[in-house]
Amino acid sequence: MKTILLIGGYGGAGSALARMILRETDARVIIAGRNLDKANDFASRLNRDFPGERVHGVYVDAADIESASHVITKAELVLIASASAKHVDEIAEICLDAGVDYLDIHFGPNVYPALAPLARQIEAAGRLFITQAGFHPGLPAALIRYLAPRFDRLNSVSIGLLVHARIETLDSAREFVEELADYHAEICRAGQWRKSGYRDTAKFDFGPRFGVRTCYAMFLDELKPLPQMLGIRDLAMYVAGFDPVTDYLVFPLVAMFGKSRSDLVRDRLAKLFIWSSTKFFKPPETIQMIVEVKGLKNEQPLSVSMVAESDDGYLITAAPVVACLKQYLDGSLKPNSGLQMMGHIVEPNRFVNDLQSMNVRLTTEVSVA
Repeated sequence: MKTILLIGGYGGAGSALARMILRETDARVIIAGRNLDKANDFASRLNRDFPGERVHGVYVDAADIESASHVITKAELVLIASASAKHVDEIAEICLDAGVDYLDIHFGPNVYPALAPLARQIEAAGRLFITQAGFHPGLPAALIRYLAPRFDRLNSVSIGLLVHARIETLDSAREFVEELADYHAEICRAGQWRKSGYRDTAKFDFGPRFGVRTCYAMFLDELKPLPQMLGIRDLAMYVAGFDPVTDYLVFPLVAMFGKSRSDLVRDRLAKLFIWSSTKFFKPPETIQMIVEVKGLKNEQPLSVSMVAESDDGYLITAAPVVACLKQYLDGSLKPNSGLQMMGHIVEPNRFVNDLQSMNVRLTTEVSVA
């Protein structure tokens, strides 16, 4: 029975992860955060809900290296679910020194570059460090790998993401501000990646509740190797935003002023983001990802569209991570030492089956010309 140190374990995503880990695995969980009372209280509630007294709380402040170093040695894996990604490189170095594996769920654009300088050390130590876990990033590459064997040749992959949700915590809003402020998008055409901008759009039909939406180009590090790995000619990902006020007022303000390194400026932008995404939000909350793949099978055109959807943003974040953890805990991922992206290393068939068992709605449509 392995022990997982869950940093940010009593937050929104962290609490969903803790419950799902306890329900789906036999792992022990250490709930870690800056408020020891909150960590202990949540650990007590989890022990009441799940048998085996597998949970306890500890104090960890990612900005306090000594507090983190002391606790990390008590676990086999550190799972970072805190909203802030400021200290991922420092936590990673502590994990490396302690001989502990690592996994994070951060979606900001600066996380993988922060970890990349440690890649050789991680591989030399035989440790497994998994980044880009969750649904954004994490899910796109895994679903593309799941669909790829249906084709003899892949021509194009187009991904549409609808995020219809409220952002209610300052830490989460800050991470969105950081991502938008460092906006960088690329699309792959004829096997070559090129920069894209706000004019690179695509339309996706997100069903009767949301209809056809115009989506804007975005980029995830996990997508970059896929054309070479899978022989994809064209690959692009697009996202539709929250509501008109957030999309057309707040996002441009973040793009203009978010590059400021002033914490005061970024905090004000984050609070503006929280205000708009809550005041103008219209239920229900929905996260939906569409993966459209086109290619050839037996020399005939084939098109496959797969939709992953949940009305619970925390569930669709936690489920891919736990599906990955299940493969980690039984040793399936251990040969993949080094710095890895979740969507590249999970066994995709088992991964998709586990997502469905954890209540992520998955539907597939096949069209043969």
